Amino acid sequence: MLKLKKVPKWEEVINFWEGAKNDSNLKEEYKILLGFVLLTGLRISEVLNIKREDIDFKNKLVKIQQKKKRKEAYREVFVPDSLLELIRNSKWNEFKISRRWAYHIVKKRTGYHPHAFRHSFALMLISKTKNLEVVRRLLGHSNYNVIKEYLNYTIEDIKEIVSGIYEN
Repeated sequence: MLKLKKVPKWEEVINFWEGAKNDSNLKEEYKILLGFVLLTGLRISEVLNIKREDIDFKNKLVKIQQKKKRKEAYREVFVPDSLLELIRNSKWNEFKISRRWAYHIVKKRTGYHPHAFRHSFALMLISKTKNLEVVRRLLGHSNYNVIKEYLNYTIEDIKEIVSGIYEN
């Protein structure tokens, strides 16, 4: 389990994305990898299995294959416009890198474990929507017990939540 202090704030995630997207020295495939890892809440193994044909550009979705108890299942996850635009204007069709190398790219570029961005995404969703069902479905969890770890609020979150409850 990741400690909350090792999870970047959403603003930091966006800064990582802007830096990667605008880096002319970074390979196209790596930019797309970083976009999916940083912005969608997907596991790195799910990202590496994405192919261009899995992306619905019109509806801004990517179809993610999940293996659950020996049967295949799918979920759809939203893809931000900035990542869709990058993919649309690229020649990328699929990832041709190992999981180990993908981990290295994310860690070297950001200083964070790739899974930390899944937590950042979940915390951002909880903060903006207050809806655990949205979080559960977008992250691909089958029940709420798994998403409980995302409810570890920081003291700043708690202060914000309770700040106005005693005022008339």
